[in-house]
Amino acid sequence: MLHLIRKVLKPFTISHLAKPSGGFWGSLTVRFMKSANSQLIMSVLQSLSAKPGEKILDVGFGHGDAMCHLLESCDVRVWGADYSQTCVDSAAERFAQEIKAGRVSVDCCSVDSTPFPDGHFDGIIHANCWYFWPDLQAGCNEIFRINAPGGRMVAGSKVKIIKTEMQATAQGKALFLNSDVHQFMKCLKAAGYSDVKLEEADGGGEIVIARKDSTGSANASSDGAVA
Repeated sequence: MLHLIRKVLKPFTISHLAKPSGGFWGSLTVRFMKSANSQLIMSVLQSLSAKPGEKILDVGFGHGDAMCHLLESCDVRVWGADYSQTCVDSAAERFAQEIKAGRVSVDCCSVDSTPFPDGHFDGIIHANCWYFWPDLQAGCNEIFRINAPGGRMVAGSKVKIIKTEMQATAQGKALFLNSDVHQFMKCLKAAGYSDVKLEEADGGGEIVIARKDSTGSANASSDGAVA
């Protein structure tokens, strides 16, 4: 039954997956993302292993659950960047107290052009996000720029689902621009990341972990493998 519901609703919600907007379908898409991404988000956070005092950025935060988990897990400062004004407005309301206390900040911006200074974040995360980047290399370059020396980036994805379900239609192909995790890793290395690894996520999917050299320069990279 759930599969049938997803099949019926997908044509209406798929256009909102990259950038949820206001209205019924936008709200429904955010709820769908919350359910579909929950296990992947927990795998991303486990790989990140945030430490007290760190500055963490969630790119394409959507419903904001990863930010919520980060705030509950330890004493960190959390930023969120999303180019959906609907998601930013929702997060501003959800985290109003934390924003007032200086623990959270949310910005509406594109991944390839953020307002943050060089080397600002100890950790950067995103889940089911890089498929939508119009310029994959430009997005990786910008993330590398704002990641602190010695910092890390953790990305979660479900490439198999993207290739078999979401890119099965012309609408999906136009929206999900990137579905090659190895190309994503190459872009991270080209941006300057070192020690780029690929791991298997709990419940299926992939986790890409990239570390920035402590001097801020690129080092030799190594690949992991998904079993």
